[in-house]
Amino acid sequence: MAALACVLLLTGTKPSTAFGDTAAIPGGLARISAVIPLKFDGWVPPSAADRLDSPVQPGAHRVRILLELTSVDAAGLSFDAESVPATLVFEIPNQAIALVLDGPQGARLSLGTGHHVAPRKYSPKLGVSVYLTRGYPRPSASGHHECIPPMEVVMTTGFDTRVQPTATTMAHLNVHVFGNLSVRRGSTVLHAHQLGGPKPRQIFEILLVNLGLPVSKDRLIELLWGANAPVEALPTLESYVSVLRRHLQPGAGKFGPLQTTTGGYVLDRDLVDVDLDQFDVLLQRAQKTLPGLAYPLLLRALDLAAAPLLGDELIPAWASEARDLHAARLTSARILASETAAALHRIDDALDFANLALIDEPLNERAWTALILSLEMSGRHAEGLQAYDRCRRAMQNELGCAPGAILRAAQLRLLHATADGDGDLADVLSALLTLHDQLRASRARGTTSRLATTTHPRPELVADSLREATDVVTSFLRRAVAHV
Repeated sequence: MAALACVLLLTGTKPSTAFGDTAAIPGGLARISAVIPLKFDGWVPPSAADRLDSPVQPGAHRVRILLELTSVDAAGLSFDAESVPATLVFEIPNQAIALVLDGPQGARLSLGTGHHVAPRKYSPKLGVSVYLTRGYPRPSASGHHECIPPMEVVMTTGFDTRVQPTATTMAHLNVHVFGNLSVRRGSTVLHAHQLGGPKPRQIFEILLVNLGLPVSKDRLIELLWGANAPVEALPTLESYVSVLRRHLQPGAGKFGPLQTTTGGYVLDRDLVDVDLDQFDVLLQRAQKTLPGLAYPLLLRALDLAAAPLLGDELIPAWASEARDLHAARLTSARILASETAAALHRIDDALDFANLALIDEPLNERAWTALILSLEMSGRHAEGLQAYDRCRRAMQNELGCAPGAILRAAQLRLLHATADGDGDLADVLSALLTLHDQLRASRARGTTSRLATTTHPRPELVADSLREATDVVTSFLRRAVAHV
C-alpha cells in the first residue's frame, strides 16, 4: 500500500533508536538495515507506484529505506528465523538534519545523517514524502499464522540526541589566496584575522594549497611547528580545526567544506573555489588548445595571479615552498602567453610577457627564445642581436654553457638580416660576416690539406673582399674609439 505523509518538525520527543539498532513495536521488532539514495540504487517497486513516477522537486532527494520486521511472541521469543523485509521510499530535504521514522506506540528509528550530508552527490530535490507499508505474518498461539495489521510509519525530522541535531545547508566557499586571504560564504566575507587566529588560518591555507588532497595530522603538525611541536600537539591541532570549522561552516560541525579523513583533513573541492586552483586549471586548458582559444585563458589566469601568493604568510617555510612552486608555474604561463601572442601576431604583448618571464628566471632559455624570436618577427634585428648577446653572457657566466641550437640559428638570421640593411652597422656586420666565412673556409681547407696532396689557391677576388671587409671594420673601430 502506498500513501502520503507530512514531514514534521518535532521537539521534546524521546530519543530514537540509533541507526542499525532494533526497536520494539507491537507484535515484534523493527530495525532499519540500510538507507540508499534511490537515484544510484536502480531499485524499482514490484508493482506500479504512481507517486514514484512523479518528478523529484528541487531541494531534496529520494532514498530507499530497508526495514526489517521480526515477529516476537508474548514471552519475547522470535518464532521464524527469517525477518520480513519492508521497503519504504521517502523524499527528504537535502540538509544535515536528524531524520526519524515514527512508528506505533512511540517506536522511533533514526536514519542517521551519513547518507545525505553531501547533497551534491545525489542531485537533491524537494517534495512530499512517500511511504510504503505492508503487513507481515506471525505464528499465533495455536500454531496458525495470522497477519498483524499494517504498521503505519511517518517520516519526521527532529532534534535527535543520537544524531547530528543541526539543520543546515552545505556552505560553499570562494577563497582568494593571491594577495591577502579572503573567504566569501554567501553574503559573508571573512578576512585573515577572522578565522580564529594564526594557527587555524595557517591550517586553512595549507589545505587550500592542497585542495582536494588529504593532509595528515602528522604532516600538519610538522608544517605548523617543525621541530618545536608542543607536547600536546595532536589535541591542540584538533582544537584549532574545531575553531576553524566554527568560522568557516558555522552550525554544520563536520558536515561542510572542511572534512575529516582517515588520520587527517581535506577541503572538499566541490565546495571550495580557490583562485590558485582556478589559475592551474586555466593554464592546463591553455596548454592543450589552439592559440586563438588559449590566449584568453592565459590572460584570465595571469590576471588571477597578479598579486603574490599567500600575502599574509611571509615567514613560514611551507608558504615559501608554495610560492616557489607557484612561481615556476607562473613563469611557464608567461612564456606560453608570449609564444601564443607571437603566433597571433600580437608582438608587443609577446615581448612584454617574455620580459616578465626573464625577470623571474634570467637563465630560462625558453623565455630568451620567445623574446628573440619576437624581436626577429617584428623586424627589430639589432635589438634581437643585443638580446642574444645578453643571453649568451648570462648563460656563459652563470652556467658555463652557450645558447642552444634554436637561438644560435636565430642569431645567424639576425646577423644576415642586419647586414642586408643600410647604415654603418649593416656595413660592419656584412664585413664581419665576410671575415667569419673566410675563417671557416680556411679551417676547412686546412683540414682538407692534411688529407690531400694538392692545395687550392685563393682567388684574387676573395683577397680583395677580405681587404675591403678589414677596412670597413677598422674604420668603424677608429670612429668608435674617437668618441670615447
